[in-house]
Amino acid sequence: MSVFYRHRLPPLTTYDKVSSELMTLTVLYFAKARELAGTGEERVEFAANPPTLRALMTHLAALHPPLSGSLERMRVALNESFAELDELTSAGDVIALIPPVAGG
Repeated sequence: MSVFYRHRLPPLTTYDKVSSELMTLTVLYFAKARELAGTGEERVEFAANPPTLRALMTHLAALHPPLSGSLERMRVALNESFAELDELTSAGDVIALIPPVAGG
């Protein structure tokens, strides 16, 4: 059974147009990220226009302090494709945080 956590964020002020509708993103945590966040999956709601992945990462670091020192080393996937942190998100997007993996 999956447990979803909902977090409502204040409007971001970097955009000219602010929407009154909530935008929900799903964040998936894998491996060490899951351990540090204390969950494998959560939903985050924004009360503003879409944030960049970088803004989302900043929020997740504040929401889960144990993650903050590890986020810069993690890969970010947006809807199952690796993404750059300056990319914008859209309602319903799925963001995955993937820590480095060692192997041989």
